[in-house]
Amino acid sequence: MASKRVRPGGSVLGVDLKRLDKIDDNVATVVGDVRVESTLERLITELRGLADVVLSDLSPDVSGVWDLDHQRQVDLTLRVIDAFPSLLKRDGNAVLKIFQGERFEEVRSRLKEDFQIVKLVKPKASRSESSEMYFVCLHFR
Repeated sequence: MASKRVRPGGSVLGVDLKRLDKIDDNVATVVGDVRVESTLERLITELRGLADVVLSDLSPDVSGVWDLDHQRQVDLTLRVIDAFPSLLKRDGNAVLKIFQGERFEEVRSRLKEDFQIVKLVKPKASRSESSEMYFVCLHFR
């Protein structure tokens, strides 16, 4: 979807724990874990500048223990938020997955410090019983 949405000449750079099959000519991936500094360094190098948009759909391997899964997912999301100054252009935008739970407001609070507008969205494609939500963040400061 992202590769079709970028303006002509635009590109998409993804990060995943495993190598992905080629998606499109304007899509590249970095294989690695966002919790590891060297992965972020490779991502920054591949970007060759700052991104207009960051999409984060990170999720841990779900254990079935809700409190643990929530903690892990929030830790992943906060890692991306911490990296925004090195990844995202001023006035850029971001969309980040979040599991609802105890640390939900911690993430919202951090995002409100960094963006002018922070909205919470539950996509129609998401199951109603799922705790998965997305923050849509506009105008990075």
